[in-house]
Amino acid sequence: MPLIQENRLPWVGRRVDERGIASILVNLNDVRHAVHSNPLQGHSLYAAAKLLKTSSFVINDLVKGGFFLKTKIEINPHTRLRQPVIPIDEIEKFKATYVSLYELSKANGMHTFKFDRIRKRFGVEPAEELRFVRAKYFRRSEVFF
Repeated sequence: MPLIQENRLPWVGRRVDERGIASILVNLNDVRHAVHSNPLQGHSLYAAAKLLKTSSFVINDLVKGGFFLKTKIEINPHTRLRQPVIPIDEIEKFKATYVSLYELSKANGMHTFKFDRIRKRFGVEPAEELRFVRAKYFRRSEVFF
């Protein structure tokens, strides 16, 4: 009703054979556009986990550890709840600097455990600054696989 009263919908119709609120006709796409505000200016934690091919636990560890320094709280346009959002450039910067054991093993066509043993034989150690994370991440500059 506030959308109609504040004249925020481009088209509002009326059925003549109905009375009261049942007589109001609106275009649902117009309502959807008016209700859902601007999209998020980044990725939710869930979307970031999918992009990095990891779990939400790892993303939470990275956020708490300060690796996504520009993490901000935004209003979700669909649920209108506050949620943490990681800017797109922060995720791209992280992906350009680090690579996970999972991604390395898949790129080399091996199982993660087998690749981990080979990695240890070559003396490649996970990034020291990411030791607190529940996954093994390596600096791309130090990996030669």
